[in-house]
Amino acid sequence: MARLLKIGIGSLVALLLALIVVLRSGLLTPGKEPIPIAGKPFAGEHFVNYPVTPQPLTGFAARQILHPFMAFEGGGLHGNAYNSDVHVTGGPLGNDLQVKSRSVSPLPGGLCPTITFARSGLIVAMCASFLGFELNLFEPHSLDLLATHKLVTRPSTFEAAVDFALYQYQGYMEGFLKAKHRIASKHFIEIRYEDFVTDRMRWLGILYEKLELGDFVAMAGPLAEYIRRTEHYEPHRFAEDPVLKARIDAKLGFAIAALGYGTAPASTPPC
Repeated sequence: MARLLKIGIGSLVALLLALIVVLRSGLLTPGKEPIPIAGKPFAGEHFVNYPVTPQPLTGFAARQILHPFMAFEGGGLHGNAYNSDVHVTGGPLGNDLQVKSRSVSPLPGGLCPTITFARSGLIVAMCASFLGFELNLFEPHSLDLLATHKLVTRPSTFEAAVDFALYQYQGYMEGFLKAKHRIASKHFIEIRYEDFVTDRMRWLGILYEKLELGDFVAMAGPLAEYIRRTEHYEPHRFAEDPVLKARIDAKLGFAIAALGYGTAPASTPPC
């Protein structure tokens, strides 16, 4: 059981470490030069030039809930504190209207759900991806990025990252197990980690031969030198967390069982 937990936690931690590297690399920070959001060519009706009379909302829909330290209502993704998707701000009026857009994150959930303006007219936007939030300052005409400030990550954000990692691995393993029979034998080989680390060179030779990767003899020297340099590497060890173990079992128990490391929970049928 400890081995099962080590495998599950090791995979999860590997993904989380990769996410941390991405966060520190600056990949999530928007480029200073705007990159337009890609889309299909415009296929709708073109703008028609004719006089338009503004028809502002009245009554309850026009009443704003103001806060002395928050931006005006209407600059949020859903319009107001009720998330009604009713925006009380006026629409654009004028001739030769243009639409400009820019990408803010290469990761899922990348958007700027809250936008307001500084007294100088610069755009202040709270932008997000599934990893967290940051404040960005944009030039309103070019959409150039002028400054950025990362916001503190909440504990719920970490939990969301764990959920996403488990969801991703569940999808990977479901797809792999369902399509495994379609992989030609010469293109696929299974090696247990605990077997590989006992004799790395022998297993690397088998990999080169089985998958036709080339002349193993020519690569044996550099590979042996790399193994020598990393021979004192100690694998990560983690204290057993019953809550995390239950989450891993619920999502990945079927995969752990299919790989021969245990029995899948009754609530999660194997693929």
